[in-house]
Amino acid sequence: MNILFVVEGKRTEKRIYKKWIKYVQANLEYVPTITDLTENNFTIISGGGYPGYYKVIKNSIRDVNRLNNIDYLFICIDSEELSFSEKFREMEEFIEKECPPVNSDVVLIIQNHCIETWLMGNKKINLSVAQNQKLRKYRDFYNVNTLDPEDLLSIDNRTIAQFTLDYLVLMLREKGLAYSKSNVSAVSNKSYFNQLVKRFKGHNHIKSFGYLLQELKKVSS
Repeated sequence: MNILFVVEGKRTEKRIYKKWIKYVQANLEYVPTITDLTENNFTIISGGGYPGYYKVIKNSIRDVNRLNNIDYLFICIDSEELSFSEKFREMEEFIEKECPPVNSDVVLIIQNHCIETWLMGNKKINLSVAQNQKLRKYRDFYNVNTLDPEDLLSIDNRTIAQFTLDYLVLMLREKGLAYSKSNVSAVSNKSYFNQLVKRFKGHNHIKSFGYLLQELKKVSS
C-alpha cells in the first residue's frame, strides 16, 4: 500500500505531516519522491500554496495514473476564509470537472482554516495568566483553550490564517517555544500530537483534524 500526499504549503505541512502520518500508520515508511514508492510507503509533495496547488493536484493525478502503484491520494489544503464545507465542495467540483479520472482513492483533507488552527488545540500551551499584553487581548477576544479553535475569526483586517498564526506564535512563546513556517519541531512531536487527539476526542473540537485522523486510520496495508 502506497500513499501520495499533496499538501498546501512549501515547508510547514511537509515537515508536520511527515511526523504525524507515522504516529497513526507506523508501518508506513517515508520516501523522498514519488518514484521511490515501492510497498507500504508514503511521500509528500508541496502544492506551493494557493492557487498553485491546483496545477500540482492535476499533475499528481496524472502521476498516480501513470505509475499505477498508489492506492490513496490525500489532498490536504487550507479552507482559508471559506468554511470547511464550502472548500470541500469547491475541491470536489475541481477534481470532478477539471482533473482526469483517477485510478486510486482520493481523500480530501481541509485544514479549517489553516494548519495553525489545529495546532492551537493543545490545551497545554495556553497559560492561565498570559504575560504578553497582545496575547491577553487575543484571548479576551476568543479563548481557544475553552472554545473551538476552528470557530476563530480575525480580530482585525488580517485574514483568519494570518491572525491565527500570530496568536499561535504568542501562545507558544509564553511557554518558551518557538514556531514559524520553517521551524515546526515544537509542534510536530508525538506529545504535541497526542494533545490534539485528546482535544478532538474529549471536546469534539478541531473536527477537521479529527477527519484527518479518521481517514488515516482507514488506510490499510
